Amino acid sequence: MDTATATGGVGQTSRSGARRIDPAVAVAMLSGGLLALTVGLFAVAARHPVVRAGSSIPWWAFGIGFAITELWVVRVEVRHEAHVFGFAEVPLVLALFYASPGGLLLGRLVGASIMLALRVRSVRKVVFNLALFSAETAVAVAIFGALQHRADVISPSAWLAVLLAVGTTNLLGVASVSAVIRAHGNRPDVRSTLLLSCLAVVANTSLALTAAVLVHVTIAGIVLLVALGVVMFAAYSGYTSLSRRYESLQMLYDFTRAVGGAQRAESIITAILDQARNVLRSDSAEVVLLAADDPQRSFHVRAAEGEAVVSEVVDRGSSALWARVVDNGEVVVAPRQAKSRDQRELLDAVGARDLVAAPLRHDGQPVGYLLVADRMGELGTFDSQDARLLETLANHSSVAIENGRLVDRLAREIEARARQAATDALTGLPNRASFVEFLSGALATRPSGTIVAVMLMDLDHFKDINDTLGHNVGDEVLCQVAARISSSLTGGAAVARLGGDEFAVLLHGLVSEQEAVEAARMVRSVLLPPVHVRDVALEIAVSVGIALAPAQGDDAHTLLRRADVAMYAAKRESGGIEIYDAASDDHSVQRLALVGALREAIDNDDLLVYFQPKVRIADEQVVGAEALVRWQHPDHGMLSPDVFISIAERTGLIGGLTQLVARRAMTQCAEWRRLGFDLSIAVNVAVQSLLDVDFPDTVACLLGETGLAAEHLTLEITESTIMDPKRTVTALEGLAALGVRLSVDDFGTGYSSLTYLQRLPVHEIKVDRSFVMTMGTNESDASIVKSIVDLGHNLGLRVVAEGVEDRVAWDRLARQGCDVAQGYFMSKPIPAEAFTRWLREWEPQRVQPVAAVERAVTALGSWR
Repeated sequence: MDTATATGGVGQTSRSGARRIDPAVAVAMLSGGLLALTVGLFAVAARHPVVRAGSSIPWWAFGIGFAITELWVVRVEVRHEAHVFGFAEVPLVLALFYASPGGLLLGRLVGASIMLALRVRSVRKVVFNLALFSAETAVAVAIFGALQHRADVISPSAWLAVLLAVGTTNLLGVASVSAVIRAHGNRPDVRSTLLLSCLAVVANTSLALTAAVLVHVTIAGIVLLVALGVVMFAAYSGYTSLSRRYESLQMLYDFTRAVGGAQRAESIITAILDQARNVLRSDSAEVVLLAADDPQRSFHVRAAEGEAVVSEVVDRGSSALWARVVDNGEVVVAPRQAKSRDQRELLDAVGARDLVAAPLRHDGQPVGYLLVADRMGELGTFDSQDARLLETLANHSSVAIENGRLVDRLAREIEARARQAATDALTGLPNRASFVEFLSGALATRPSGTIVAVMLMDLDHFKDINDTLGHNVGDEVLCQVAARISSSLTGGAAVARLGGDEFAVLLHGLVSEQEAVEAARMVRSVLLPPVHVRDVALEIAVSVGIALAPAQGDDAHTLLRRADVAMYAAKRESGGIEIYDAASDDHSVQRLALVGALREAIDNDDLLVYFQPKVRIADEQVVGAEALVRWQHPDHGMLSPDVFISIAERTGLIGGLTQLVARRAMTQCAEWRRLGFDLSIAVNVAVQSLLDVDFPDTVACLLGETGLAAEHLTLEITESTIMDPKRTVTALEGLAALGVRLSVDDFGTGYSSLTYLQRLPVHEIKVDRSFVMTMGTNESDASIVKSIVDLGHNLGLRVVAEGVEDRVAWDRLARQGCDVAQGYFMSKPIPAEAFTRWLREWEPQRVQPVAAVERAVTALGSWR
């Protein structure tokens, strides 16, 4: 056996990095020990010379024989390791019989030196191999000499001595080479190496003994010896070929299983590189591949010494390897000591001793390549058979990589959809579902003695921003508010948008409720500076409700509901921050329960419509009335509009409610006109109705149904409505085309544009009651009323004053030139029957309007 090259030689480097001694020092020490062993054993052998059989053969003949056996070798692969076997035992055995110890040593060293000089460039390796050959020769000579005093070729005892001597040299060779491999950080497969080498030793020694006997009988036996050698070499080669084919199939199976076990593209490429290095027994492997998302980019993955490094290929166009393998679709092999200039240039460009590369394909087109470089060991290098094997691996790799990329793409899509499902699309914050999940997790893991707080908040008067400036502006406001809230909180607080203008904050690890209150104050403080959107500065305020666990609930839905109750309590209080109080919960539950009852009341026409007169100040003539809705709830008694109108607006019931009131009011007005009263009727209209493109048609149907002329109907709209003419102008123009009069209610409390007042078909404005009620005692309010009256007249509009409570206000409005008065001084809102009686009482009692309404109510009876 050629032990000097078994298991890949001594050129392997450590992959673990853990070394106790430098490999060069270890090899040098081992070489020195082998030389010392050689000297000692030859000294012993010199004292016990062996009588040789027949005439001796010159040393140079054995030198030639050893050189031939070093050249004429068989490579066998077992468990992915290369084992190189030769026939050095043949000349060794012959020399034991037909050469002196010195001639044997000289012949072996000269023959081996010739071949090592041709194949091995490292001086350290040459020295080690020569030292090993010397020691093996000395061991063989010493053992043979110790067992045999006469080299009798035909003696069975001599055969046994030769077998023992050669077997011992084999053990020495395996042990020495294994020690060198371990010194370089690798773990040799000693068991398989020893087994194969022993089989080779027995076969080669038997061949050598046969040759020795033939030479002893006749020199012509050399012919038979050569023939037998050729047959054995052919047998070795055939076995090696079959073994390699089997190993290739096994390695291909292992490769497919390892690569198929990975799913993501990154892990698949790593598995490909590891397996390619293993299958082709190389130090490094590389993949260069076009990026899946950008064909103009490519990336490079290199695996060596157990680590994978990923980098981007900056200029693949200048790569000769890329041009040949990818552009031309070739499988390229560049062996060691390549003679071709192109091959040498490829090796220099890659920085490898030898290489083999095959294209990776997608839909039949090359999109990259798989490269394996630096074959382990000194004797072996890549050949055409390796190229075919790598091409097969590359084909399997191409399919696996594409499948991995598909899995990656699907995984990214799933992750993106999961993020979308858990994230608010407008603000990027977690949504309600995610917040509930966060809250549930925080409650489940809450340490004993700590508090989990839920803060629920919405923007005060945000609806006015949407109605006035449009939803696009509202969306920008929400984004800025979300950013401010997020920036104001630290310590792992979670912020979410639950929907609309409603936000939630999760705080955990608190030790007192005061910490939650302080966090709420911080949120309110960061929202104090105006929000600037499209050159408009908007004041933003929030009402914050707080619910605490475990005191006020131990599950997510309970805490959210109770934080909602606290938030509505905060809206009613001036502080803007409220912690959940069970006392206010009943009211909130009652309020929520009103939704179903209100829907039923609208469907059953169970709501009441009251009327409040509008009197022309100049001649005290009643010119109309405003219809005001009331609700006689079976459990809660008489409810004012402040209680249920907002509910109707938020739940979509406002449309049906408006139609009910308008039908009742128009029917009653038509009845009064038939009785001889020259009156008009005013009905409040919410902005939701004006956003309905069919609303003018609905009004037209009601006019036709009730028989009321359009000019006797006034629809009162809020001041914010005219600030968003793009959304309401269609309905307003449609109503004006019918002949319906339009009135701006609560004028003076908003930011009406004079331009819009001029452009839109508005007929009157109503001064808000907050100014009129105090104008007798507050000169500032009186001045505001005067300004509004003058403004309305300058625009050609009729001016109505709400909230006239006494004679002082009446007289002052008269002096300011106000057109119409409405308020408790004339009459509170009363049912239609009482209003009819009041009309009959009013004419003769104009100077005492309050007495008239009292008599009308008394006559009607207990209408409350």
